[in-house]
Amino acid sequence: MHLLYENNHFTLIPDPLFNPEMKELYLHFNHEIDPSGEIAYDKLSNLDAFNIYTIPASVNQWIRQVFPDVMLAHSVTVLVEGILLNFKNANLEKTVFIQARSSSFDVLYVKNSKVVFLNSFNYKTNEDFVYFLMFVLEQLQLNPEYITLQLIGEISERSSLYILLSKYVKYCRFMDRNESFDYSHAFNQLPSHTFYNLLNLNQCEL
Repeated sequence: MHLLYENNHFTLIPDPLFNPEMKELYLHFNHEIDPSGEIAYDKLSNLDAFNIYTIPASVNQWIRQVFPDVMLAHSVTVLVEGILLNFKNANLEKTVFIQARSSSFDVLYVKNSKVVFLNSFNYKTNEDFVYFLMFVLEQLQLNPEYITLQLIGEISERSSLYILLSKYVKYCRFMDRNESFDYSHAFNQLPSHTFYNLLNLNQCEL
């Protein structure tokens, strides 16, 4: 059984540099570590890296009590592994992946099967969201007139966020679900992009 945990306190470390005894030090470079939190990590087999992240100790203890045999994974781990698997032979040079949540979002850019950029941003308004995204595109030297945004998570075509995004990025698409699996008819009622990570969890080698 797998369980997906989601927050934006994570750090990727290349496999050759990774030492599990130094996981706290790695994470501390980018984040303030909650003293009550526990540090976990996932192996990203297709990236040859580790994702280090925090989880509240009380949450982790509850999970282990209710689901003692569960395999825990971070949402960004599944996002990266899923994209690298599902788009293995695709040209992603002009594609940026956005995983949206109610108050934060992740940006992933992959080129030549390598992760060029991955980061998470907190936001309060839709304008904040667009500002951070435009800054990332500028740093990556990507023209919003010619790239495609692949959208995942808590965003819909009728949302004010999507409407604003569409004014700045010409091509905004919602991620198609993974067609490697068979789905019941009930899944046809769900937006394909909303639970993309959850539906890709089982194909990742965690």
